[in-house]
Amino acid sequence: MFSKEERKKINTAFWGAVKKELNKTPDAEGSFIQWLNYPIKIKDVFLRLHVDNKLAVASLDIQSADEGIRELIWEQLEELKKVMELNMKILPVWDKSVTNDAGLPIYQIRWILPNVSLYSKEDEQSIIHFFRTVLVDFDAFYAEFGDILKNLVR
Repeated sequence: MFSKEERKKINTAFWGAVKKELNKTPDAEGSFIQWLNYPIKIKDVFLRLHVDNKLAVASLDIQSADEGIRELIWEQLEELKKVMELNMKILPVWDKSVTNDAGLPIYQIRWILPNVSLYSKEDEQSIIHFFRTVLVDFDAFYAEFGDILKNLVR
């Protein structure tokens, strides 16, 4: 097992490598963006990346405290589900029964890469490739349909 300091060092190095690799990747419009802070531009909707010692996950978290807003965004995404999934190389899991770290309900669309570990240097490139694939595919979808979602909550 790793000490707290070793875990922090591995975590920092890993996310630095992810950032370095992703920052070489243009978005759907040819611009370079901060992929680790993806610009959803909808209040309480976030694109998050997570990796631990079992799996890597990219997720679209809809975490408005207002259930009506969560439901409105979710319903619109469900209407766009076929077009989203048609253009994604990795199919997502759609889940309305997730709770966040604070124990609050959120709706989540997540892409999962199982059987990889943050602590395995051999897994680093496959995790980065997974994140890049999901982010680029999601970005292409969001570049085309994001305004529909943004206009729902204005």
